[in-house]
Amino acid sequence: MSVLSEYIANAEFCPPVQLLPLMHSCECFDARDIISSDCLEAKLCKVFKEDLLYFYYGKAAYPVGEKLESNRTDYQYAPVCFIVDFKKVPIYKV
Repeated sequence: MSVLSEYIANAEFCPPVQLLPLMHSCECFDARDIISSDCLEAKLCKVFKEDLLYFYYGKAAYPVGEKLESNRTDYQYAPVCFIVDFKKVPIYKV
């Protein structure tokens, strides 16, 4: 038995499982509209051909240089992340 396995087997305290939050990232330019509407709205996904809203689980991530016009340095294109309670989002596809 490894040291770690032995430690876990003898541990008296095991913290409860915590669900990590969901993260939705976008450009600062789009974040202004989200904040003013107080709502995240699904948009047409070119891949799945339906309205979807994408989230990352547990960490913020942002695609750098995804679009030529977005590969800029001014603040309008800076990444913004919205932290969302996992329990309040109906998951449709994973």
